[in-house]
Amino acid sequence: MSSHGHMDMDMDMDMAHSHPTAPTSLHHRYVDGELISHKLQPLPPPKTDHKYHVYCSERNPGAAALMKELAETRGFTLNMSGAGLTRSPSMLARSTSVLSKSPAKVKPTKAQSTEKLFVTASADGLLECDNMLLYLTSQTWTRGEASEALAEEVRRAMGLGVHLLLAHESE
Repeated sequence: MSSHGHMDMDMDMDMAHSHPTAPTSLHHRYVDGELISHKLQPLPPPKTDHKYHVYCSERNPGAAALMKELAETRGFTLNMSGAGLTRSPSMLARSTSVLSKSPAKVKPTKAQSTEKLFVTASADGLLECDNMLLYLTSQTWTRGEASEALAEEVRRAMGLGVHLLLAHESE
């Protein structure tokens, strides 16, 4: 092992011990400000004049499955609209289980069980969304025309001022 690799390990250990919520495992790296290091807060309703928390593009493989997993993990009631979110069980089977790999398991509380997560796959509803989920995987930008269509949706969301919520596949 090079001295640089050894220094990185020492820095990881120092950061893990100095950050009160960071796991002590060296198998995970955390960036200051990542959601994993924050205390979970109740889910507020969508913003005024919005119907949805998240727009989940049908052109973004695994994004809908990630929202379903988030709802299950946090104990949210999931309200989904848009044809692709409810008709594609194969997308669920192919998706990577990102949240279950998180070192900090969260048990939903009674208060969380009444929280509702509103998600749509309808591009027409983009203006009514607080966020657009962009789930980054090995498939996100490698599918030719399908990836270009997703990129166009991202550009549209940015042009409309819709917040991009980035999530990435991890091993």
